[in-house]
Amino acid sequence: MTIAEVTALFARAGCERLYAKPLARNDNSKQQIYFGPGFAALTLFPNRGIVAHPTADALTYRAGLDFSWMSDTGRLSRAPGAQLILYAQYPEVRFSGFLRGCADGPNELYNRRVLGRVLFLGVTRHRQVIGYTAADGSELAQAFGVPAPTVGVFVELPLPIADQPSQQAALLAELCRIHNLGWIRSKRLDTHGNELACEARNCGGYTLEAELGVRPNAEAEPDVFGFEVKQHRVAHFGGIGSARITLLTPEPNGGSYYREGAERFIRRY
Repeated sequence: MTIAEVTALFARAGCERLYAKPLARNDNSKQQIYFGPGFAALTLFPNRGIVAHPTADALTYRAGLDFSWMSDTGRLSRAPGAQLILYAQYPEVRFSGFLRGCADGPNELYNRRVLGRVLFLGVTRHRQVIGYTAADGSELAQAFGVPAPTVGVFVELPLPIADQPSQQAALLAELCRIHNLGWIRSKRLDTHGNELACEARNCGGYTLEAELGVRPNAEAEPDVFGFEVKQHRVAHFGGIGSARITLLTPEPNGGSYYREGAERFIRRY
């Protein structure tokens, strides 16, 4: 894995911002990961709101994250226990619970004290945070080195514009994976990414979106890898090719609307 390859993975996952942090020896699952002094990390990583947690020793604040770990192939594995902990007495922010409840997390990289690891964190437009860890001694970690931080304790990295052929290949690979699962119990995702039972007639589409990690939203943007994904329901398998799905964008792609913008068009006509 090279820096170009890992940034391309984050771009294909829909990330709009990408940060990296060389990890210290005590950045592990037991002692948590240091995200910097003060509370600046809260402005970088979207959270579900800050909740006070008083203890006998001190008052701390916690903010849950919609967090997933990414594999070398771009497959995401959700970590529902991930949260930021704000220690007001210092003050500082630490990243905690990032392995708890995760089916395929990088446990072996965080259960020991070692230098040379690099944590990459991408932020999507859906307020999701995606993580990837370069192992100590890996080509990626060695190529990254220890550059000067640009945002708090993090280095912000530029993201490439994901090209359509690579996005298409990633989507087809995911659809192939879903196809190979065979029958899937119908389900849907809630706004936090939790899987819920779904028994309605339209749950085929929700099930497909859930497998692709797409949460319900009203945004006029592609679902995943730059594509809009639709489910096509038929009464029997013999009728798969009997109908078509039409996607229409009711917005001009030429004329004054396109050249001068919507406001000028509305004011004129």
